[in-house]
Amino acid sequence: MDRLDGSDVIVHVVTVTSLPSGINGRTRLAVTDTGQRYVRVELAFRLSWLSRIATLGHELQHACELADSPAMSVDDVRALFMHIGERVPDLDNAFDTRQAIDAGLRVWSDLREHRTTEAVATGTTGGPE
Repeated sequence: MDRLDGSDVIVHVVTVTSLPSGINGRTRLAVTDTGQRYVRVELAFRLSWLSRIATLGHELQHACELADSPAMSVDDVRALFMHIGERVPDLDNAFDTRQAIDAGLRVWSDLREHRTTEAVATGTTGGPE
């Protein structure tokens, strides 16, 4: 979050029902205006709350990757992710990076650990999923 706070990127997060099959989230440059870059992060509505938070961590890493770059257009973003990431098989114009995958896994692990620790401390199990 500090990387984003110190940048010209403003992130707008929404939950949507219309992501392509197999996509849990995506990050897109929405608009560039007056020195600010607006990034739209879309999260799949169908995800459990834990999966949605982990996906948010993954997508915020992509927002940081954009913030750390000079990308100001859709073509710039495509070039950036072609350079730092890999194309997602079977999806047009979809890329992923090792850093974003790792970020999502770290968030997922932290959430699962916290949930387990909380259940042990309170003597409960389960919770919203």
